[in-house]
Amino acid sequence: MKYFVLLVVAVVFIWHWRSNRRAELAARQRKVHPSPARSAGPVDMVQCAHCHLHLAVADTVAGGTGRYCSPEHRALAEN
Repeated sequence: MKYFVLLVVAVVFIWHWRSNRRAELAARQRKVHPSPARSAGPVDMVQCAHCHLHLAVADTVAGGTGRYCSPEHRALAEN
């Protein structure tokens, strides 16, 4: 009977220790990786005129014949 009581105490101790450990890990992960802020709305997407990569309009490089993903692609397409 005393071994059964020791087993129950050990199981309760391990369960309590693991549940506290999971809570600490979750709290630490929330601090390290905060959730990204929501944007105000959808973002307009365009395609690079050279490689056809889709990206946000704000991230593009304007050229004479379209929008590009980088200055290198603008130079390649316009030469």
